Amino acid sequence: MDYKNISNLYRSEFWTYTLPKRVGWEKAKEIMQNRMPISSKKAYEIGLIDLVFGRTPKEFREKVSGFLESFINTSDYDVFLKKKREERIRDWMEKPLFEYRNEELERMKLNFFGFDPSYHIARYYFVRRIPPFRTPPYLP
Repeated sequence: MDYKNISNLYRSEFWTYTLPKRVGWEKAKEIMQNRMPISSKKAYEIGLIDLVFGRTPKEFREKVSGFLESFINTSDYDVFLKKKREERIRDWMEKPLFEYRNEELERMKLNFFGFDPSYHIARYYFVRRIPPFRTPPYLP
């Protein structure tokens, strides 16, 4: 993921493993390049999340709690866990998780030790809370 507002800072949070699995590479690239908030409705529509619970924080907590209590006490829960374990084993046999992290960390090294100083300048402004001198071009 790029923190384009902090001079294209590439970060390592296993997003290269998780995000494309959820939405595919094209949609993942679009999300990363746009850097805009995504509503829960939109996230559900594109497959980023499985369910949406409520419209308020209180309603969300109540609905999630109720869902989890009922789900954990069914045979579906055991099936879900078994399927998830099998999926992870298959994925990691194809490409171990540490390889995703190593690739992401290699990309991050360019920010810190590469020839482009823009990250260090952007970090200085970010840490000192100096506002940008213009509206970022990606904002409408």
